[in-house]
Amino acid sequence: VASDRLGEIFDLSLEREENENKKIRPEDLKGDIVIKNLDFRYGTRALVLKDISLTIKQGEKIALVGESGSGKTTLVKLLMNLYPWEKGDITIKNYNIKDIAYDSLRERIAYISQDIFMFSGTIRENLCLGRNDIDMNDIVEACQMAQAHDFINKLPLRYETHLEENAANLSGGQKQRLAIARAILKKPDIFIMDEATSNLDSITEKAIERTIETVCKGVTAIIIAHRLSTIKRCDRIYVMDDGRIIEMGTHKELMDRRGRYYELWKEQLPDDDEKDEDTENGNILTDGNESEASPILSIPGLYIPSYYTSSAEAAASDETGGGGLNS
Repeated sequence: VASDRLGEIFDLSLEREENENKKIRPEDLKGDIVIKNLDFRYGTRALVLKDISLTIKQGEKIALVGESGSGKTTLVKLLMNLYPWEKGDITIKNYNIKDIAYDSLRERIAYISQDIFMFSGTIRENLCLGRNDIDMNDIVEACQMAQAHDFINKLPLRYETHLEENAANLSGGQKQRLAIARAILKKPDIFIMDEATSNLDSITEKAIERTIETVCKGVTAIIIAHRLSTIKRCDRIYVMDDGRIIEMGTHKELMDRRGRYYELWKEQLPDDDEKDEDTENGNILTDGNESEASPILSIPGLYIPSYYTSSAEAAASDETGGGGLNS
């Protein structure tokens, strides 16, 4: 089966058009992104994107939000000309992307996907991706910005530590941090993050957010996120549903409008609110086995005032028939 699949891959034609050598190779792609009346479908299936039109100003930080399957990832992949679309135009810096050579277009775009690809090789090799002109100081700086340097330093050979296929010897969060460092090293004109912080804890995620704000100064950034708290400070937020853009605005504007974005936000808030209320009230939740007695007694090494232990012992004595806590 493996050899048959390998044969199929070798039989695939190269992603190269006859006139590829005649296509333009801009020095940079620092300009507005304009999408007009875009329709797209996979094969002969129903339309995935329907009459999409939007303009992203150079240096803007925008977000795409919506339910899974609404077309967010497909839209950003079309910006890299990964698929031919049915109708409409995409221009970057007034260049139609169909006129730009594939390698030149993708060289200026850093795309961090949900599914991080790492090959069998050292961490340094995975970060450089065959480029031998990257200075080690730049690699370390990028990893520090991506909150990856500390965990790399704890590995046996640090940046020369060998990764297994698809980095099976790293956690999901560690792989995501390496992918962000790899994107920073690319020094792109357009930065795309597709759920790129979904496997990170909240503290690391906030640190990465600050890093992205620094890295993306003067760089166009497109962020796809389900966790809406991560995109509040974006210049503009586009809400997608069933392949269409149904709302657009800043976080405040969309919240004031009380439309779909407001509903999505409200769906995510209750859990956080409940947790905050429980924390403020001193309650500790368990897996459905909550106890009315305070958990303070179970914390080792904690000084417990005599009046507290007396009341607790009295309660225990009542339940056990007068034996107290040590009966």
